[in-house]
Amino acid sequence: MIGRYSCESINKIWSDAGKFSCWFDVEIAHLEAQACCAEILAFLKAKQKLIDWDKFAEQVAKHEAYLKHDVLAFLRVLEDEFSDAASKLHRGLTSSDIVDTAFALQLTKAGAEILSRLSELLKALWQKAQENKRKICLGRTHGQAAQPTTVGIKLLGHFCELSRGHKRLQKACEEIAVGKLSGAVGTYSYSSAEVEEKALSILGLRPETVASQIVSRDRHAQFFSTLAIIGGSLERLALEFRLLMHGQVGEAQEPFSHKQQGSSAMPHKKNPVLCENISGLMRLVRSYSLAILENQALWHERDISHSSVERVVAPDATNIMAFCLKRMTDIIIALEFNYEQIANNLAHAGDSLQSQAIMIALIDKGLARSQAYDIIQKAAFKKSSLQVALVKAGINNYLSNDELQSLLALPKLSDAEDLLFDRARNF
Repeated sequence: MIGRYSCESINKIWSDAGKFSCWFDVEIAHLEAQACCAEILAFLKAKQKLIDWDKFAEQVAKHEAYLKHDVLAFLRVLEDEFSDAASKLHRGLTSSDIVDTAFALQLTKAGAEILSRLSELLKALWQKAQENKRKICLGRTHGQAAQPTTVGIKLLGHFCELSRGHKRLQKACEEIAVGKLSGAVGTYSYSSAEVEEKALSILGLRPETVASQIVSRDRHAQFFSTLAIIGGSLERLALEFRLLMHGQVGEAQEPFSHKQQGSSAMPHKKNPVLCENISGLMRLVRSYSLAILENQALWHERDISHSSVERVVAPDATNIMAFCLKRMTDIIIALEFNYEQIANNLAHAGDSLQSQAIMIALIDKGLARSQAYDIIQKAAFKKSSLQVALVKAGINNYLSNDELQSLLALPKLSDAEDLLFDRARNF
């Protein structure tokens, strides 16, 4: 992942140093679970604390250059470092035992970081929604004026959607917390299911139910598909803010720093670049999920076509998601609503927003729905206000002036808003 969209904590997980550290954790756990080499285990654990993993990664790269196999290169460096003690490692295992189990550790670490950042976003979104209760604004469908809603309800819907994403990701992290130490093709020919279970327990993982030579890739597909769904929710929120910042709407403004400049040619511009950035990056996250889905179908007990995809997708997708969650949290905290413009847009939409209330009242007076609809539609399409057009159309034959005035007033949304906030609070 390019530095512009990287997170230090995520980069550390996916660095070569971080990867080889995880590989060594797996080898040590497997040796510990065998309970046969206490002195060697103690020696290796003591040495583990002293390893400079960046230099270790450089040594692996030198061996891999001619071995063309990263796990063999890793084991060769262990031999160089620990001589005879290293011979007790990797007993009865195959490369995928180490790689897939370590991959599970890396994904669970990255997932935990993303969950933490998503939790922070949810806190900020809930706070902003509460601050905007009772702030009536124009609702829009198809980009057209619909009925009034509140800014609080708008934000609350996004809060609930991202809360569902949080739950999905928790489940996906549980599904991915699976390793395998069952050897080539997963049959424990030179290893032990009991040792596997104990070793994985040390690492905080569970054994794959029935492994081939690898952990089944449906688990990874679920994890990255969940990131894609969260990405869709994040982009929907970013798109809402972009539309509210639209020049002809002007109801919101994302953070714009003191010395920030919006355009090289037009100094008056305040472009919604933060939200646009999120929208663009979420396209990448969704595209990565498709590549991971393609990894499910491998030849027989395994092939290696999934490996290259995962080397790119795992660090990129988790980096992007962590980056964008932090960016959206910052946007939410500093987001400003233009309540004067919100009121102006509401007023400009006029009394036609209450067309449904009048239609229901006419139906209650005995008119057929189609008849009531036609009367109001014809009046609403006039250039005058809905009230004036309805009076000219003879609405007073059905409704008194007081009844009409009451129906044209903005609806009271407080009860519905309180109900929705209570639902979301208990979600």
